[in-house]
Amino acid sequence: GSLVAGTTDSGLVLIESDSVRAVMPLPSRVMDLHLDSSKRLWIGLYSGGFLSVDTSSWHTLESYTAHKGVPFRQVRSFASDSSGNLYIGAVNGLFRLNPSGELSEESLSGRTGSPVCGVFVDRDDNLWTGTYYNGVYYANVSSFPFENVPTPPGSDIVRSLVQDHRGDILMLTDNFGMWKYSSGTW
Repeated sequence: GSLVAGTTDSGLVLIESDSVRAVMPLPSRVMDLHLDSSKRLWIGLYSGGFLSVDTSSWHTLESYTAHKGVPFRQVRSFASDSSGNLYIGAVNGLFRLNPSGELSEESLSGRTGSPVCGVFVDRDDNLWTGTYYNGVYYANVSSFPFENVPTPPGSDIVRSLVQDHRGDILMLTDNFGMWKYSSGTW
């Protein structure tokens, strides 16, 4: 019955019925919101990393600004798998936060630090990762490593991925529209 929206300058706002109210100021514009299975809200920020928030009190539970001395830059996307891992796509790489709170950087076929824009876990627990200029990577979260998924010409900036009701993966690109990946072909 409620909608939470991240804004450029007002932080988080809560929309309920006919009312809109600011519930939490934020230090930077919001890039992504993700509600995990435990009802924790994850907020990706343009600068300043990412936060987790308790939606019942609107208090920050944890703030992540750096990992191994590398500040998170433009946290663009989140996804969760069935084991409770949170995947974080940022301009400076792909990261995994496991349920016990340990954070690690994931390698996309030998590339760490690759700019990641979209992450998505499909219904079979496969992790799909859209990058800037490096196309799409895919991995089963229980077996890894990542494999590069050849993308159509000119579609190497992948903003978002989602699965439709048939199981096909839809990929949104910069300047080249949307592509559908079905049974190994575009």
